[in-house]
Amino acid sequence: MEISATYIGTIANQKLMLEQAGAVSGITSRGIFLHLKSGWMIFLSSEGYKGPLTINLQDDPQGLQALERGTPVQTQAGHLHFPAAGLSIHTSEAARWKTPPKPLTMLSAEKRKTQLITLARQVLVARKADGLCALLAILLDLINDFSNSDLLEFQITPKVKLLQQAIVSYQAAQVATALEPFMGFGAGLTPSGDDLVIGLMLALNRWGKLLKPALEIEELNRCVVQMAYSRTTTLSANLIECATLGQADERLVSALDGLLSGQPGLDICAANLLTWGNSSGCDALVGMVLAIA
Repeated sequence: MEISATYIGTIANQKLMLEQAGAVSGITSRGIFLHLKSGWMIFLSSEGYKGPLTINLQDDPQGLQALERGTPVQTQAGHLHFPAAGLSIHTSEAARWKTPPKPLTMLSAEKRKTQLITLARQVLVARKADGLCALLAILLDLINDFSNSDLLEFQITPKVKLLQQAIVSYQAAQVATALEPFMGFGAGLTPSGDDLVIGLMLALNRWGKLLKPALEIEELNRCVVQMAYSRTTTLSANLIECATLGQADERLVSALDGLLSGQPGLDICAANLLTWGNSSGCDALVGMVLAIA
């Protein structure tokens, strides 16, 4: 069986140009993860959401049902071959997707704060008890609106306060040290702490020249990527590295741009975050808040 891809992320495209082996490492209701010998994870998606490591496939191909964890894959000239399953995926005609340029203007500090609080309220109503979402109430002084024992006794709050102080210091080494406890914190394909790091690094690399111009971003990127590959999952480390390049799933990019520029609107921003994993989008929003607030 042969399947054609409709879109392919630019980083996924780069990695697939190498002739190498790999295997299916994860199967979800939304798609399949491939772990390549180069150390990168590629996501075969049956959904329409695009990202730097995502290959979007036409329709919902039944051929993927033949794939199991451990099924070997070969890559060559941008194509994927699964010999054991009799399946090939062609990407040569797929449109290349990359993160679009950021908006030209940014809202005032006062309007950004209003945006943050409004979006945080929407997300907290939907995901208050999931992942690190409760931190939104703590960081934005919404405790009285969402007061419960989970918020008041949230164990990682002191570490978040230290991270806040480090970001204000503009010292890359200090920020990297403060991020260390979050690497690999939580459960899942991308632990909640890693999602926070992704949101923070995406915001700093996409909007950092306006948000934190004095921060030594290149040094911070180097430290964070090195730390990620030694402390958390391969998928998380890949996504964190993408974030340091200003690359991420289009839903995260859209939500971040909406917060800072006003477009798209906050209802769309909330929907985007709530559809990125079970709690991953909310956890990433915590990272964005740390960068913006």
